[in-house]
Amino acid sequence: MSPAKPKASFNSGFSTKVVVVALRMLVEESTYLSSCFMFLML
Repeated sequence: MSPAKPKASFNSGFSTKVVVVALRMLVEESTYLSSCFMFLML
């Protein structure tokens, strides 16, 4: 039971890191698209 606990915590931390990276990429892409849209509107 004890050796499975750090593995689960590592998996959760890894998934959290992946989610954070994906969210950061999404935010950067959305800001880039919105800036391009604003430039096109001007």
